[in-house]
Amino acid sequence: MPKGNDNPPIDVNLFQRSFDEAPLPYHVVGFDGRICQVNEAWLKLLGYERKDVVGQPIRNYIASGYVPHFDNSFKRLLSGAELPSRVVEMLRVNGTTATVEIEIKGDYDEAAGSGYSFWLMRDITNQALDDRAQGNLARRHALILNATPSAIVGFDADGKVTFLNPATELLTGWGPQDLQGLAMHTHLHGCQPNGTPIPPQECAPCRAMQDQ
Repeated sequence: MPKGNDNPPIDVNLFQRSFDEAPLPYHVVGFDGRICQVNEAWLKLLGYERKDVVGQPIRNYIASGYVPHFDNSFKRLLSGAELPSRVVEMLRVNGTTATVEIEIKGDYDEAAGSGYSFWLMRDITNQALDDRAQGNLARRHALILNATPSAIVGFDADGKVTFLNPATELLTGWGPQDLQGLAMHTHLHGCQPNGTPIPPQECAPCRAMQDQ
């Protein structure tokens, strides 16, 4: 049994196996910004061989659009600042990118010019692709709705306006700033022969909404 300040010896082989077998991609970066170690999950995600990355600057594996932000963040990390998790695109060996969420814990001594930071990554590539696809689809739908010559109004289950296209504004004189969030029937409704508005309970659009 250890006594006083004695510590039990560290099993280096056990530590290395635990690092290599960790389920999430993980790498260690030295004070000079170079990769000191990576685990198997990191190599599998990005497709590199260990011999090709250890000793190389980590910025070489970050997509160019993220490098300036990385450089600034790394300077803060060296000075002892704590960084929030962030999303970064990492370069794969085949030229594609992996979108990852990174948590970074630094243990640097700026005065001594030594220390390490530990980077734990979570692959969110598929989620990012889905988000982009949804965004592109929404933009395409908006282009179609805005280009059609027919007046189109979107509204929620309570009958409040959520969208209207330019053709609607041209037809009614009401723009998005006038109707957004307001009850559609209050402004856009049928009229009886004498000019009085049709009551909501008799209004065909209102009845259609109630039937949904």
